[in-house]
Amino acid sequence: DPGTVQFNKKNPENVKTLIEWNGANEVDGIYRAIPDENFEVEELVTASDEEFFAHKNSNTLVIKAEYLAGLAEEYDEIELFVKFDQGSDALLSIEVIEEEIQTNAELYPDEFDFYLDEPEDIESIITWNQASEIIGIELEVRESAYEIKGNFSWNNEMDSLIISSEDILLENPVEGETFEYLISFDKGGPAFLEVNIKNGSEEEEPEPEPEPEPEPEPEPEPEPGDINVTGSFAIEHSFPHSKVEMNAVDRAGSKLEKIESAELETFTQDKADELIIRFDKALSEKEASEKAEKLGYEKLDFMPELNAMLVEIPVETSLNQAQAQTKDKSFILSAQPNNVFTVMDYEKPNDYYYYRQWAPPNMRLPQTWRDVRGSNNVRIAVLDTGIDYSIAEMQGQIDESSGYNFTSDDETDFIDRQSHGTHVAGIIGAKADNEIGFAGVMWDVELLPVKVLDDSGMGDEWSVAEGILHAAGIREESPIQPADVINMSLGMHSDETPEVLKDAVKKAADEGIVIIAASGNSGDRDVGYPAKFDDVIAVGALSENTSGAPEIAHYSSYGPEIELTAPGTAIWSTIPNDFILDMSGTSMAAPQVAGLAGLMISEGIPHSQVLEVMQETAIDLGDPGYNEYYGHGMINTYWGVHEATEITVAVGERDGRNFNIVAENTAKVNSGEFTINDVPAGEYEVMAWLDVRGSGDLENGDYFASTGKIELTEGEYSFDLTAEEFYQD
Repeated sequence: DPGTVQFNKKNPENVKTLIEWNGANEVDGIYRAIPDENFEVEELVTASDEEFFAHKNSNTLVIKAEYLAGLAEEYDEIELFVKFDQGSDALLSIEVIEEEIQTNAELYPDEFDFYLDEPEDIESIITWNQASEIIGIELEVRESAYEIKGNFSWNNEMDSLIISSEDILLENPVEGETFEYLISFDKGGPAFLEVNIKNGSEEEEPEPEPEPEPEPEPEPEPEPGDINVTGSFAIEHSFPHSKVEMNAVDRAGSKLEKIESAELETFTQDKADELIIRFDKALSEKEASEKAEKLGYEKLDFMPELNAMLVEIPVETSLNQAQAQTKDKSFILSAQPNNVFTVMDYEKPNDYYYYRQWAPPNMRLPQTWRDVRGSNNVRIAVLDTGIDYSIAEMQGQIDESSGYNFTSDDETDFIDRQSHGTHVAGIIGAKADNEIGFAGVMWDVELLPVKVLDDSGMGDEWSVAEGILHAAGIREESPIQPADVINMSLGMHSDETPEVLKDAVKKAADEGIVIIAASGNSGDRDVGYPAKFDDVIAVGALSENTSGAPEIAHYSSYGPEIELTAPGTAIWSTIPNDFILDMSGTSMAAPQVAGLAGLMISEGIPHSQVLEVMQETAIDLGDPGYNEYYGHGMINTYWGVHEATEITVAVGERDGRNFNIVAENTAKVNSGEFTINDVPAGEYEVMAWLDVRGSGDLENGDYFASTGKIELTEGEYSFDLTAEEFYQD
């Protein structure tokens, strides 16, 4: 610990890492063709430490700089395997960097005011960088330079430089002059320190102390009155990105999505030697400090409200050892690391081609991903042309043991040779944040490949029906663990109902499985089968609109069966042999919805409620309310996973991100109307607030609207509110 360290070619130094031994006792060797003389184990364990170590050797491993320097010229990353006498080997990754090391010392502050009527010593803090001592100080004044040989002092342990007031006065300073001191160090360039000479400090007349005001009488609680507040509300979304993302771009430029991994690693390492100790309430701060000091810890801060102390542990002691040391101490309630937190407005993956994906920000996936990324306990069956499970983006995402091919005699050959099925699978669950390819809606999922269309992309009703039964775990010849979701980016148009397919869908739906299908690409008022069935969520396709909300795709089949829409045009995803391709169609829209269903199920939303929550949280597009082109609207993943189906409409005041509410009510987010009865008289705001994550605080990504302060006296009031996405630095 740490398992990843850096080696700077500009400043080559030995690399060190702590060893948490567990069952091992010693290092047997390091391999990458590394001879033994290129590493050593420091002797750091003392007799007093033995009770915390089950080994004889040190807990620090040192790799010599002389050895690493040669490898660093050839590699950007050096991987070394450390072999122990017991257990498996450990991997140490060394990142090779080339950064100039700042050598110049710095002073803070480097400018002072010196008052002649009240002379005081000048004291400045030194950041030494590579320097270790001061070798001289010169004063440039009246065009002459003098070396100060008198009363100045420095202390490289206290990091401070002191120039005495006596030395300054010896130069007979005059008001308005500036003394410039040149400080030379043993390494690096000199530093400058300015002293502005002033005659005297401006004394302000003391303000008369105000007479104590009488304690105000507490205001009576507002009494419910005869005031009723009604009205309508609309919700206005930002496109193609949310306000949170837009403002992040404005603030931080191109690197906007999350803290850089190197910065996070550095910060985490800085906190690796900090421990938070909760002491018994009977101990005072002084007593607790004495206890911590006896344990060898340095006190950094104290929190009296919790009787907690932040301490720094010795460099030779690991966090595990420090925590173990506290366990048998009756005066310590708990000891834990000083955990690292990061801002979490939203999360973009680092996948190389993620920038090509216009769909995620429109569906609000970046906000969703900060909390919810899926689970491999959720199974989604892809009934299609198969899946190429050998590609990098599918590694760890496929249940190969349950896959099945219903298009040939070889039931185990469910590899995709047509591309369609792999593309659909990638939209649902391409492995994300792995620096290659794209990001699926679910970063973690178990995909079940069910090949019901052959290598030409064709299939029959019998195969599709068998595939549904197999995915549902109810096919007698191939019993498997049932899927949670079935995606069918396939279809057919007919005036006659395909009865076998209908019965298979009904049986799967009766098992509680969420079934999703593409509406069809005819562009007509004719939704195809199986999307047309009541038990199937029919999905239409949207096209990108760079100046506003996405629009219905010209090819998307529509009709009264449409439930939802999702991005379907120019959707980039995976295809066999580790290639990428953009495809268009309702086939690409359906898996977006399947992915959201999987995210919702991973958050504990019952299968039976998935469709209803999706409908209530969808982003209304086209004509207001339900319509045959957009259904209930475009899926909103952020609202969906958090079941943000209700908006609070309240009368009161907003205090920063908190509220003082005197009357409130809730309304469905898609209802558009509200009523609040028995509102007390007074000057208040009428506010609409959608608390997406249910945090209880107004946070970035919530939706909010306010009338501003309004005097409410009596009678009926009506307001129209437009709630917009909230963002605040």
